[in-house]
Amino acid sequence: MGSRSISEFDEAVALSESLDWLNVEHWHLVQENPGSRDKDGNMKWGRIMKLKKQGWKKGVADYMVYLSSMQSKCKKGVILFIELKKRRTRKRDGEYKALSSDGINIAPEQQVFLSKINTVGNVEGQVCFGADEAIAFVKKFMK
Repeated sequence: MGSRSISEFDEAVALSESLDWLNVEHWHLVQENPGSRDKDGNMKWGRIMKLKKQGWKKGVADYMVYLSSMQSKCKKGVILFIELKKRRTRKRDGEYKALSSDGINIAPEQQVFLSKINTVGNVEGQVCFGADEAIAFVKKFMK
């Protein structure tokens, strides 16, 4: 029985394209710079220090989505934060099926970020496993 995992990059592209199709403003909040990694894939210490001085913080969600008052169920509009995780799949009966998100570790910094923003009015944040789950989260707030 084989297993296959859809990359987080592919999920991110699918999410962005779907949000474009829905005419929803969104931004990918880039938290990494792959060009500043050492041969083992770790961020270089000097780069980390520069980013921290500029306000970089671990745990900030991957996407910010803005729904205007015209698009949103809320009178003042809404801002959504999405921490996108790749969905895991396993081949069963010749087809790839999505696995449960149970057992996926969310970094403590991500939990803190989401718990803080979820205390602000008209702002919601959620961890989403795959583009489909993220799109469903956004649509929950749309008219």
